[in-house]
Amino acid sequence: MTDEPADDLDTPEDPRPVAGPRRNHLRPAEQRQFAAALRRMQSPEVTQAMDGVRRMLAEGPAGQLGRQISAQINAPIIAALRESGLFAWQQEIAASIVRSSGIGATLQPMAAAIARQASVVIDMSDMLPNYQRLLAHIAPKIDMAWFAELFRRHQPANWNDAVDGDEIHTMDLLDLAREGWPTTWVPGAVTLRALVLADAEDRAEVLIAHRDHVLDDCLSSLVEIDEGPHTERARLLEQAVGCIRAGAPGPAQAMAANIIDTAIRATMSPWKGYQKWLSVHPDDTDFTIGQLRYVATMAPVRPAVDSFHDGDPIPAAFNRHATSHAAGAIQYTDLNALVGVLLAVSITREFHQQHRDADASSEPA
Repeated sequence: MTDEPADDLDTPEDPRPVAGPRRNHLRPAEQRQFAAALRRMQSPEVTQAMDGVRRMLAEGPAGQLGRQISAQINAPIIAALRESGLFAWQQEIAASIVRSSGIGATLQPMAAAIARQASVVIDMSDMLPNYQRLLAHIAPKIDMAWFAELFRRHQPANWNDAVDGDEIHTMDLLDLAREGWPTTWVPGAVTLRALVLADAEDRAEVLIAHRDHVLDDCLSSLVEIDEGPHTERARLLEQAVGCIRAGAPGPAQAMAANIIDTAIRATMSPWKGYQKWLSVHPDDTDFTIGQLRYVATMAPVRPAVDSFHDGDPIPAAFNRHATSHAAGAIQYTDLNALVGVLLAVSITREFHQQHRDADASSEPA
């Protein structure tokens, strides 16, 4: 069998009328080009990559939520596709793509590449009226109130009172996490809002000014960890909070760095290093909505575990390696102790919540 598609590729007509101009068949040359593009999308390399992503998301902490969201969105979209006047063969392709879309933003780069390629080989200008009608069908059929509540219920709990939809949005808090500030589970809404609304160069002073509130938030979060595999770390972190309050931030920073290292290493066996660990986690620019809380938790981990070698300038921001291997006035500061404890509490609380969620999902209905 050759790679050339058959010239007589059938594209059955949809008998229902659709407003606006359209043609019911691609020309033979377009059919061949489109079939070739589909074959490239189904190559072993692309298929293997997509299967790997699906497994990661289905088995990861966001899998259950991702399936709920997919079920809510996919069904009305597929129904709308069937009513939109698209060709029968387009309906099957579109339904397949929509089903795959449960993996969300992880495939955006691949989708963008396919779209760029398709725009070269296929003239879709005559199909636009169909897609306009499709959008008109989709929008009213998605229960946006349900979706908004689901989103709120599964975003970091401490974000709910911080986000007001006016001054502060969800993405503002994610951007804060990307800068290296812990944002999930701790600190509370008052501190989060103050950090977001401050200029970037003033945020360190803002966090220090909110120190007492931040430490209270840490203890309130840690007290929730009263059973399971993370209780010992939670009790140690309570001691770290006590060290800061007692005017001994250095021991608190060292303890936080060690707990971060212990918690992360426990998630990979055998341990293959931080870079390998990061490579198998969704990053902070490419994730599904169901992974938001986890991604926001891990975003400040990335700068905190940046490699640090002999001869490199000692990083001024909190860094796990520098805390362990470059003890001194540059790395050990009041700010870094507070950030380190916040990050350790955030990670420990997130892993505890994942453990609770896993236990709940395994219980018989």
